[in-house]
Amino acid sequence: MTTSTVVSQKTTRTIELTVTGAPPLKSDYEYHDVTGMRLTYEGDQLTKLTILGISENTGETEEISTRLDRYDWVAQWIRDLVDEHRPAAD
Repeated sequence: MTTSTVVSQKTTRTIELTVTGAPPLKSDYEYHDVTGMRLTYEGDQLTKLTILGISENTGETEEISTRLDRYDWVAQWIRDLVDEHRPAAD
C-alpha cells in the first residue's frame, strides 16, 4: 500500500498586467512593443517573469521569458512594475 505525507505547501500567485507607454523591448535580435506582463510569486518572491509583446518584425504576439538569475539585466521600468505589484508576504 502506498502512503504519502504533505511536507510543504506553497501559495503561488500569478498577476497579469496590461502595459501601455513602455519602450520597445529587444529580444532575440528583434524589438517587441510591450503590451503586458505576467508575474508569478511564491509568497513575496518573484519566481517567473514573462513579458507579453508584439514583434515589430512579424506583428505576432509573443511571450518573452526573463532569466531571473540575471535579474540585474532586466530594464529598470520592468523591475519597478514588479516591485509595485509584489504581494505582501504571507
